Amino acid sequence: MDWLMELDATEAVRYRLHLFIRSQQYYGNSCTRCFLSKPLKKCASCKVVSYCSRKHQVEDWKLHKLDCSALKNLSRRFSNVRHKSFESFSEYRDTLAMELKRFHKREMLTEYERSICELPWVCSVCYSKDSLNFECEKCKAVVYCSLEHKQDDEGHKAECQRLEFSRIFDSFPYENGFKWERTDFVFEKVPTHIQFLPKDMDELSCLIQKQIKSPKGIHEMISYYIHNDFYSVSATILYALERIGLIDRRVFTRKPSMTEEERRDRLADRVVNNMLYSMGNIKTLKMEPAMIIHFVAVDEYEVTLNWITFVGLFTHWLLNIDYPKLIFIGPALKYCDEPDFDALTIRSGYQCYKRAYKDIVNSLEKPDMVILLDYRNGKKDFDEFDDTSSRRALFKHKGVPLIVTASKQDQLEHFVNKQSDLSYVEVLADVHKNPFADSRPRRIWDEKCLSTCVKNDYIAILTRN
Repeated sequence: MDWLMELDATEAVRYRLHLFIRSQQYYGNSCTRCFLSKPLKKCASCKVVSYCSRKHQVEDWKLHKLDCSALKNLSRRFSNVRHKSFESFSEYRDTLAMELKRFHKREMLTEYERSICELPWVCSVCYSKDSLNFECEKCKAVVYCSLEHKQDDEGHKAECQRLEFSRIFDSFPYENGFKWERTDFVFEKVPTHIQFLPKDMDELSCLIQKQIKSPKGIHEMISYYIHNDFYSVSATILYALERIGLIDRRVFTRKPSMTEEERRDRLADRVVNNMLYSMGNIKTLKMEPAMIIHFVAVDEYEVTLNWITFVGLFTHWLLNIDYPKLIFIGPALKYCDEPDFDALTIRSGYQCYKRAYKDIVNSLEKPDMVILLDYRNGKKDFDEFDDTSSRRALFKHKGVPLIVTASKQDQLEHFVNKQSDLSYVEVLADVHKNPFADSRPRRIWDEKCLSTCVKNDYIAILTRN
């Protein structure tokens, strides 16, 4: 149950960091290959991506050629477009994504391709693509077509520092990305006399690590954010279950009843599995799950989460659960790698299904909960919960909670309101701020300017009554 403490701290952090920064992001003022800012030259064909040298352009061609022709055609098609409103600009970005998927003949874009479409390099005030010679010197995340627009962008001041942090995180995969002094964290046991989840992620972090209590300076802040985000999804689900009464004093109240003989057999299986795991015989492990969790509409976000720390915190906090079974469902899994679970086999079971939830729910084991992370109305490549039959699948089992999160409040409210036509749906906890949301800021356009959000910032809990 306390196996996280057995990991070598340095290697664990490196592994987690690899997962955390796997997805790359587009910036029009940085070399696509190494993230160097200047001097840059745009690709002569598509005029979208930039490079600091001919060498890096040649090295990147194997990847860029997949998008270059499509971006070239789209650039020509929209070369004379002038956006008179934010709505027009939003439609333009949606069209870019739709056309790029059509060009590739696939239903899903990579994280990098999506950022090209959702975060085009345009003036932060008027959305122009021309004469972008004035950028914010501090965050280097926004650009302007004139000095007047730069001076008029009052909304940027409130977001500048968070955009700077967002750019720092986005730069990590690159050769010339931000180099920070990493802190190696060691997982701390939470004493059993602490029976209720802390009020927020900061307080929980102080319980499970002693290295940074109050971060000072940019290097400690980055390490602190990264550490907390390894545990935020697990903490979010624990928070939701405790809020609706399914966790009481760190005990999951819907644990299947077992006889003493079954408990002894279970313990014996655990001992054998530990021996097999230490010998490397992972594929021979066999354990029955004490909890079944359905993750639905899974895409790249869930794939890149750190499931080692998820299971570690989950089984450490819950005193009567040592073996959750995680079931990942979503057609987007056809286009991205499955999570790497070899290291988790002894601690949890898992299955992946590359189909829509409604097409497979009847053949799956009844879950203890259904999780829909990072709901984005119309922004997920597979927005599979628009039709009634798909939404009914979410509420197939009476009394099973559906935990839904989103980055934006209006998106989650939209989802909850859509369920009103299902008479049997009950809202256990309406849309509210999630105290265990991610820390890492991510770029997003809102109606004022280029802004930031965090994953799972809002949460709601529903069920079938």
